[in-house]
Amino acid sequence: MTNEQINIAIAEHLGAKPFVYQFTGIDEDGEYLSEHRTIEGARAARDSEMDGPILPKYCGPNYCGDLNAMHSAEIREGARNPDFWTQYLDSKLPEICEEQDAPPECATALQRAKAFLKAVGKWQSR
Repeated sequence: MTNEQINIAIAEHLGAKPFVYQFTGIDEDGEYLSEHRTIEGARAARDSEMDGPILPKYCGPNYCGDLNAMHSAEIREGARNPDFWTQYLDSKLPEICEEQDAPPECATALQRAKAFLKAVGKWQSR
């Protein structure tokens, strides 16, 4: 999964509506026009052939690059799913860190994001 796909998957799992930019046309000066839409709204507009493709720009928390955002996601998931901590801390996070010879307490935001998605069953292999 790309960092953008990871960020979107975590945001959607936590119940957020991530936003993307969608190309909607070109103005009279030749500038590209885009709208800030939910992913579902952008897909619906694209499917109705009224608007253009979804631009690859996610506009939400950067779980892959921000330890504070990742910590917030961990706390939210742990509060609503107590079994999460067992899967996450005892299995998935050490597994991810072991691949890069790093202890779990030194995990990067990206390592934590990958382990998070594996713990909640949302990780998609390429």
